[in-house]
Amino acid sequence: MVLLYNISEKSIRQKLFVYKSKVGLEGKKIAVSAMKQSLKAFMPIINQPTPLAEVIDTPFEGQRFIAYCDGEHRTPLHDIYKPGSNALILIGPEGDFSQQEISHALATGFLPVTLGQYRLRTETAALAATAYFNLMV
Repeated sequence: MVLLYNISEKSIRQKLFVYKSKVGLEGKKIAVSAMKQSLKAFMPIINQPTPLAEVIDTPFEGQRFIAYCDGEHRTPLHDIYKPGSNALILIGPEGDFSQQEISHALATGFLPVTLGQYRLRTETAALAATAYFNLMV
């Protein structure tokens, strides 16, 4: 598993600072502690914050999804995810992705998805997606 914080147009500077500080040594300590507590045999990779356009344009072997709040033409994740396949999901920041970011992702092959009928906080949406992928392996 790879955790990647992306920098979108609506990223909040304060939260970005917190993420950057946790990605360093503190982030590694948290990851090791979580790995031991959950009895997992591997430690997740935590990358530095990356501009969203760079994440979107980077080749990825697997299914690519974008979860955002606005829009009507989104499919529930559980209806299109192929269990066991590699998956990359973009979770919007507070305030959601900009229309330009959504259009860029869709134009490069990301599939628009919803995680359910309720609007989730960014942190909750990321955990919900991660839990779903882990359950469907």
